[in-house]
Amino acid sequence: MIKETITLNPDNYMDMVDAVKYKQLAALSEDLGIDLCLPSIRMPITSLENEKKDDLLHYIISESHRDYESVNQIYEYMGRSIKKRTTLLTVPHSEKGYGSKRIVNGRLYFNDNELDGVKVKYTTKTLYPNAIDPEDVSIAKADASFIIDGSKLNNYDFNETPSSPQFFLYSLASPEDAVIWHGIGAFGASELVKSYTTLRNACATNSVFRNFHETFGFSVKLSLQFNLIPEKLWFHPVHRNIDASIGCVEKLHDLINIGIRMEYLQTDKYVRK
Repeated sequence: MIKETITLNPDNYMDMVDAVKYKQLAALSEDLGIDLCLPSIRMPITSLENEKKDDLLHYIISESHRDYESVNQIYEYMGRSIKKRTTLLTVPHSEKGYGSKRIVNGRLYFNDNELDGVKVKYTTKTLYPNAIDPEDVSIAKADASFIIDGSKLNNYDFNETPSSPQFFLYSLASPEDAVIWHGIGAFGASELVKSYTTLRNACATNSVFRNFHETFGFSVKLSLQFNLIPEKLWFHPVHRNIDASIGCVEKLHDLINIGIRMEYLQTDKYVRK
């Protein structure tokens, strides 16, 4: 269960983020009279760090890079073409600690059917603008270039090759029965939902990762999917931005009065053919 207080490691960014988030959830639970302390799993890095080489996320990464056909299949589920081979299914971290999908460029190289290597390049790029001030754009500074041998990915070991897998891949390890997306169609990406839904459907029908159930003892299934309607999302009562922290809303009653609505997403509309 989510803890109201956690031990904060000053050198761990995620510990800081979670500490703030859980404290605000606890305060919000008290104000609303609703227990919002839901079970949580921190993925993928924390899970990969705690896994053994043959465990679930390691298996998903290894199988995704097994050979040309495996990569091509995953690309198709993503709605991507294998022609340029520039999408990294998992982003290898640099020795300097870079690991962001936002600032990386890559290319996969094959020797016949075998994954020969992956070229990774980190460069300085602008990040998402601030909703309050569009001119206030953060910059991620990075400069690194290296090549990962293909065997490091199709026989994956996080301790040897730290990396960040794509969301739709590592989400297979999440045991949810339902999903709530936010702002799909405006602020959220419909293509990401399609990648998530298509891969889970393929896994559920044994079209990919065929030994999944036998190896790990549970089956991936298509979850019910809901969406917070973009036009009916909560926004800050004063500044009117949707990415504000709940902790900076002075009067919670003003936020509640705005209202929020949710819709059901039909699964068949989000499965790529």
